[in-house]
Amino acid sequence: MSQLDGVEVLNFGSEDRDTTVVLGGGIRYRATERFQVGTAYEAPITDKDNTITDYRIYFDFVLNF
Repeated sequence: MSQLDGVEVLNFGSEDRDTTVVLGGGIRYRATERFQVGTAYEAPITDKDNTITDYRIYFDFVLNF
C-alpha cells in the first residue's frame, strides 16, 4: 500500500509523510505570432520510492486570437 496521499495540492491529514521535491524545466517556441508550442520535463530529486510518479513530460500549445 502506498504511503502517499494528496501529493499534488493538499494533504488529507495523513501522519508521517515525507516531502516530495521535484525539479523540472522546459522550453517554449513561438512558431508564428498566434501560435506557440512548448514542452517540459519534471522528475523527483528526493527518494523515488516515496513519490507517486517517476517523472512527467508536459506538452502544451497556445493560440492567440
